[in-house]
Amino acid sequence: MIRPPGTLRLIKNCPHVLLLLIVALLVAGCGLDRGAPSTVTAVSPTDTPQARLEPQSTRAATTEGSAADRENITALVATMQADVVAGNKEAYLSHVDLSDPIFALEHSRWADGWVKNRPATFALQVRAVVSTASSATASLTMRWKMAAPDAEERTATLPVRFTRSADSSWRYAGELWVPFQSEHFVVKVMPGLEEVASALTPELPEVYSHVTASLGYTPSRNPEIKLYDTSETLVAMTLLHLPNIGGWNEPGEALKFRAASYEPALKGGIAHEFTHYLTFDRSGTAHTRMPWWLDEGLAVYVGSRFVPADRAEERMGQVREWADEGGLADWDSISDFESTPVELWEYTYPQGYAMVRYITERFGDEQRNRWVAAMATDMEIKQATAEVLGLPFEELDRAFVAWAKQQ
Repeated sequence: MIRPPGTLRLIKNCPHVLLLLIVALLVAGCGLDRGAPSTVTAVSPTDTPQARLEPQSTRAATTEGSAADRENITALVATMQADVVAGNKEAYLSHVDLSDPIFALEHSRWADGWVKNRPATFALQVRAVVSTASSATASLTMRWKMAAPDAEERTATLPVRFTRSADSSWRYAGELWVPFQSEHFVVKVMPGLEEVASALTPELPEVYSHVTASLGYTPSRNPEIKLYDTSETLVAMTLLHLPNIGGWNEPGEALKFRAASYEPALKGGIAHEFTHYLTFDRSGTAHTRMPWWLDEGLAVYVGSRFVPADRAEERMGQVREWADEGGLADWDSISDFESTPVELWEYTYPQGYAMVRYITERFGDEQRNRWVAAMATDMEIKQATAEVLGLPFEELDRAFVAWAKQQ
């Protein structure tokens, strides 16, 4: 799921985007903030960034194996690149450590993305390999360009991990994380973002309480949050064909964000994505039957608690202008993410938000939540509107337009 301009979730520039990852050096010896608030629980000493990134000369790993490890990992990355270029998902994933179920799901979907939307060019380069007996860290550069005529080459940088298999071969294990623990979330950040995690983690209980209370629903399991340093890096580890995004969540995945520094808006973004997480959880870790505009509108509405009030009024002002001019998007045209034309994305969030706000003001939180819950697995929106709200959707739409013109 992506956010439109002006929100955390989507920083939408061009609909056809090429992603390219530049090498970012791993930061040796970057540690957890020892002055972090008491709500932050750091990882164990054996799993700290220091333990992972110390120069090899100070490690217990054998020096004689390092040159061979670098050579073998470089060869592995070259093979991974060839598999992506060939569009061979099965071969590619055979080189990936899928023992982490969330990463396995995310990276399998990442591979589905380049199978369906083949990049015109794609390249991987690995540097700064530091190995131990069982694992290695490195800096990975990814470069690619999508096939669209106006696509540009893009780049992003990230620190990554590799694990050694029982047969001594290497497998790619995804991003290198610095983990923090809060009451309801596991927060994983790229090295260098520890201060962001330390500032964010104490804010998460309020976000959790607000979103679960607003929706009247508690999730069956607690989510992971992953923080990336740039939009390019986030996109590179999500779907290669996406425009620049600021946040993302899909069923079963972590709540993913760009957060180069801590900003208050990050709370609103997490509330937004956590709303999606709850709706997916209620549907059995799957998409609901809600149309895309409602899925996003509900998340914007719930997340608006943590964004400036003038942002909400700006959205309503835009919807009022569209309503006055007869320019609101047809609901069916923004109901499916995959088929919604990019030029209509700008309507999805404010128009969806306005409809959720109208329904909440007219019917109340409890009835709105019953309406949403009805679409978790069983009902399409027209049936849910008739059975829960007690009127045809067409009548609801007409009343909404009249209301919007008065806002």
